[in-house]
Amino acid sequence: MENPNLEKIRLIKSRHEHQWMTVKEVQAVGIGVLKKGENGIIISVDKCNESLISKIPAEIDGVHIEIVERGGFKAL
Repeated sequence: MENPNLEKIRLIKSRHEHQWMTVKEVQAVGIGVLKKGENGIIISVDKCNESLISKIPAEIDGVHIEIVERGGFKAL
């Protein structure tokens, strides 16, 4: 049986992913284990700044969101 919390995370991700991907610095939106050890949404960005942080909430409906600075992606 699937974790009901995971289904909630997927639903929140699907509702907000398009909006987050319109933010210039955002490179990817995924689901994974956060630094605190819980499941949540991980938003990978080129560079984190105050403007970006103000556009992405830390939590939605009890689901935590973590912004991770990855630097630029380059195609091979």
